[in-house]
Amino acid sequence: MIKFQILLSTPPTKNFFVNTNFIPRKSSNKLNESDLPKMNINFDISFFHLPCILMHIDILDYMKESTIILDSKIRMQRYDFRGDPIYENLYPKNETIELNSTYCGSCFSLKSGCCNSCHEILHLFKSKSRILPAIASIDQCVAGYSMTRLFQMLNESCRIHGSITTKQHPGYILMEPGKIIKNSSIYNKLNISFNNLNLSHKINHFSFGSQIYDEQSALDNTIEIQEKQGKMKTFYFIKIVPIGMDGVSFTYSSSSFQSYRNENSKNLPSILLKYDISPISAIDVYNFTFYHFISQFIEIVGGIYAIAAFIDLFSAACLHLCHKDDDLLKLL
Repeated sequence: MIKFQILLSTPPTKNFFVNTNFIPRKSSNKLNESDLPKMNINFDISFFHLPCILMHIDILDYMKESTIILDSKIRMQRYDFRGDPIYENLYPKNETIELNSTYCGSCFSLKSGCCNSCHEILHLFKSKSRILPAIASIDQCVAGYSMTRLFQMLNESCRIHGSITTKQHPGYILMEPGKIIKNSSIYNKLNISFNNLNLSHKINHFSFGSQIYDEQSALDNTIEIQEKQGKMKTFYFIKIVPIGMDGVSFTYSSSSFQSYRNENSKNLPSILLKYDISPISAIDVYNFTFYHFISQFIEIVGGIYAIAAFIDLFSAACLHLCHKDDDLLKLL
């Protein structure tokens, strides 16, 4: 019955409305951020010249502070200089730090005390719904590799893909090569100059809400090439529009620009995706009325009658010709 109604109805029209059902408020009529609905951010980005051990991703709120991530599934795929995938685990299984009374590993301000193993750091960040900083900035994890192995890993490239669940409010996605920790000297040991890093990248896929890879999104297959040496920063400005009334489907538009930081700037080269959610939602409305049903039903019946009449006339003409041929054969 539903298919029959859709068949007979006119094409849907796009309507826009403010969906106040998804704007939780306190008794003082102020926005209640703690009850905001959830939203998935899906991404798949390839960095052509940056290794996974330097990559760091973070989700910031509109005040550019790290926000709480409700759930995250982020994978980093390593590639060698030939472009072939490397299936070795990014995190070392064994740490070679020799524990003694003077060593106290950083816990990255997530808890007091010392964190003296890579496994402990991984568990701590996961329990706090935080994304790990760059592996090269975690002394406890770097200790599991030799310096020779770390130098070899600098020639790799990296693909970051996965999804993050956060609240539906404006924010930023920050991707940068490293997050310098004061007590970490690995960057100096590896002779890494942030002015010489190349942030050329390709956004294979980027979407919000329901992960539908069959549909082309605005940033899909976007390639950004670093054209000169320096601390490149790429800004993407994204405007999200909810679709429907369920709060799980979205579309978006985007724009971007590229610039370079001053050589003396202490900020790192980075990719910043700023997203904002429109309060106006879009919905398809089927303008189905009884008048449309009657008019289209009559059109269908009339079409069937016309086809039947044509078939009847055609059959009669064929039978008439057959009778003429029979009469001609009898005369012969």
